[in-house]
Amino acid sequence: MSPWRSFGLTGAALLLACIKANPAFDPDASASASGSAGSSSAASSGPDLPPTTTATTTSGVSDSDATSLPTTTTITTATTAELTTAVRCGLLNEPCGDSNCCTGCGLCMAGTCMPDPSVCGPCGACGDDSQCAPQPMSTPCKLADDPCAGKIWGLDNGLCFANAPGDGLCDGGDQCLPQACTQGDKLVGCDAACIIDPANCAADMPVAQVDPNLLCAQDGPTPNCKLACIPGDSEDKLFNYSCKAGLCTPLSTTSCGKYTCLDEQTCDTNCDDNGDCKQGFCNGSQLCQ
Repeated sequence: MSPWRSFGLTGAALLLACIKANPAFDPDASASASGSAGSSSAASSGPDLPPTTTATTTSGVSDSDATSLPTTTTITTATTAELTTAVRCGLLNEPCGDSNCCTGCGLCMAGTCMPDPSVCGPCGACGDDSQCAPQPMSTPCKLADDPCAGKIWGLDNGLCFANAPGDGLCDGGDQCLPQACTQGDKLVGCDAACIIDPANCAADMPVAQVDPNLLCAQDGPTPNCKLACIPGDSEDKLFNYSCKAGLCTPLSTTSCGKYTCLDEQTCDTNCDDNGDCKQGFCNGSQLCQ
């Protein structure tokens, strides 16, 4: 072979190497070369192995393609028929039917919407429009917390009374205002003359604290229930009074005869003048004739 021919073959080989795709810079060529190498290796090492990477396809679109698709949002709109058949709560005096539903202050009772007083409070009224409206000023109302309940009203002629249930009046808005407490039931009864501790029946003290034994004398005299000489039309009498179970009771009675009462607790026994005798005169022996 001549030198020129040898140089020509060598140059052709170099030129071919320059224009041939380089796997390091050409992805397609690299993949092809890798595939060829894999096939060759598989063929030389044993049976075919399944691929190690599998593309997942959902609804006909691969994962790689799905990432580029826009997100779709579904909006559900009620139809006219659905809106027309929606449940409507009834007003007062309207049927509540199967829905058992009433508007505002209405309450379904036996299939009909009726006013529910608990919704509007003590000073509100449920109107025909099923809305609460305030009662006029000074309308009687029930107090939620009765300030008179369980407390003493006070003494009246020896009797100890509790408060009556408290009254309330509306203020023209939504407030029920308490009124002054009034006389209620009798708790302890005794004669005024036998009262020994009026503080035991003081206004506003708890009813449970009233003690009849402390309020009224049970056995014995008091400053207002004691021995007393009482004038009479025909004769004056000396009464021995004492409290028994709270009642001022006469234990004994003594007549002054023709004499008058000397003082509040004694009959006169001498006749110094006509005023000492019941008949209006006395004799020279200072005796009533």
